[in-house]
Amino acid sequence: MIVVKKQVENMKLSSKRNLTPYEKTQLAKYQIPLGKALNQPDLPIEYLTGWVDFAGLTLKIDQRALIPRVETEELVTLATQYIFENPKKPDQCWQIADIGTGCGAMTLAIAHNLAPTNQAFKILATDISIEALELAKLNARQLKLAETIEFKQLDLLTKLPANYQVFDLITANLPYIPTGRIAQLDKSVGAYEPLVALDGGPDGFSLIEKFLNQAESKIKPTGLILLEIDYSHPDLLKNKFCHAWQIKTWTSQQSRCIFAQLRKKIPLA
Repeated sequence: MIVVKKQVENMKLSSKRNLTPYEKTQLAKYQIPLGKALNQPDLPIEYLTGWVDFAGLTLKIDQRALIPRVETEELVTLATQYIFENPKKPDQCWQIADIGTGCGAMTLAIAHNLAPTNQAFKILATDISIEALELAKLNARQLKLAETIEFKQLDLLTKLPANYQVFDLITANLPYIPTGRIAQLDKSVGAYEPLVALDGGPDGFSLIEKFLNQAESKIKPTGLILLEIDYSHPDLLKNKFCHAWQIKTWTSQQSRCIFAQLRKKIPLA
């Protein structure tokens, strides 16, 4: 049973809703009456229909997990491109981790892209929320990708399974919104999406910093880390981690969303 919690109790929901063409299309696709949406003016359409499209996949979604955004598909494209441009030998296997997997969107999209290739791979998908992991497993079974992914309830990179100790590629879309900004979020986000997937601590950087401190010993020398971060984080990221990582940050072409790419610095001989 899913218990829906309103994180921002003082948020007043809108009295009416103007449906966008996208929302109307989704309602028609899943045969949801317009009135049901109009009676719940701030409920995200994906939670209403129970489905979300991401990177060519249709995923089950509910309030156990954050709704994956179209911008995040860019990380899937970069992860897949990195693998294709650095093929392994037939007797080698890609070791991949997706930290904070939520409903499994990035994990499943990467696995789906690799499945038809001759690249052997193993993916560890983790989340601190057991409810989100249950949803991710459901999506994996639905897409017939469950055998390629191991789902674990973990706190970032702590207590990794014995068969996953160092990785070629790590993706992570961790909570990164500063706590003080939660109440300012759009009602459709702050009042419905899980707080554990939004709140990144006082500066929004707490979990990212903890993760990167752990990742230094968990990524191979030639490995790659791909992150989604807050717009206030690029300088913070570079100031705190430039000693250990080569860091590149950029803004999504579709929104204010910020991405980061990290590679280990090679020590000077």
